[in-house]
Amino acid sequence: MSAPLNRLRDLKNLRGGFRRIVRRKWRVSKINFSKVFVRHFGPVPYFDVDSGKTVDLRPFLSSDARKPGISAFMRLKNEEQFVELAIESVIDSLDELVIVYNGCTDRTPDIVEACRLRYPDRIRVFEYTPEIAQLGSVEHERTPMGSPHSMVNYSNFALAKTTRKVAIKIDGDEFYLKEPFRQLTEEIRGGKHSLPIGISGINLWDEEGEIFVNARNPILSGIDKGFFVVTPQTFFVHYRLFELFTYAFGRSAGICFYHLKGLKKDRGLGTYFLEAGKTRFSRERVEVLKSPPLKRWKDFHNLMGNPKTLPEPASLGLRATARAQSSSQK
Repeated sequence: MSAPLNRLRDLKNLRGGFRRIVRRKWRVSKINFSKVFVRHFGPVPYFDVDSGKTVDLRPFLSSDARKPGISAFMRLKNEEQFVELAIESVIDSLDELVIVYNGCTDRTPDIVEACRLRYPDRIRVFEYTPEIAQLGSVEHERTPMGSPHSMVNYSNFALAKTTRKVAIKIDGDEFYLKEPFRQLTEEIRGGKHSLPIGISGINLWDEEGEIFVNARNPILSGIDKGFFVVTPQTFFVHYRLFELFTYAFGRSAGICFYHLKGLKKDRGLGTYFLEAGKTRFSRERVEVLKSPPLKRWKDFHNLMGNPKTLPEPASLGLRATARAQSSSQK
């Protein structure tokens, strides 16, 4: 056999061996990754903080006892800057908003409680008391998904508290465009969209008093942003850097929100463990999180086509100076 054919045969054998190893590893871990979704086989370990016991998560997600409608769930830690804006931008379009906060040292619980009193029929608030391992840390990597200290368990706790058949995860640093979001929720209630369906947002950034767009990752979408029917197959699982949802939304209903992480006082980095030499994030990823390449809003806006679909952030009260303001200033 010629040398090129020998190399081709060796390459095929190497690839085949790699695939067998990967399949075996996934089978042992009970997690199967694909381009569209993640499957976890068997019972899902979940620490129920209400009972103090480790149980199977799946019964909490059964659709039998769920009411028609749309629930959103929020996980919050030190989100006082924009959380009120986030809530006000979505509350009219939802049947229920479940808010769970953890480890807050700012005014987030007070702001959330004020919102609950304003919308007592739609907002339900819970505190998740166990300390959570930071994303990207060694502790997170080593913490199993069923531990009360896992971001996965915290996320599943928030999801399990929802009571409607359809759900969506919303963060405390997202400002939703009211009309597109309202129209989409009405279409979902009317059965005009098959679920799951994703949504997208624009990653804004504040630099020296001017609003930019994150040029490296201008659009936030895909992994866990969208509407889905709550079932025993929809939940969060563990990944070495962060939590991972069981669906990656392949179809998108378009841009529905502005992501304000880059306008926050700390750029939203307080959630992550980024200490040099100890973080599990790569050096390149840390640099991009801290200081991404930027594109001016006007330049980005011109590239997006129809300007009517994306209002100027300043017209919504999202000025660059908002990074130094509290959430109560609109």
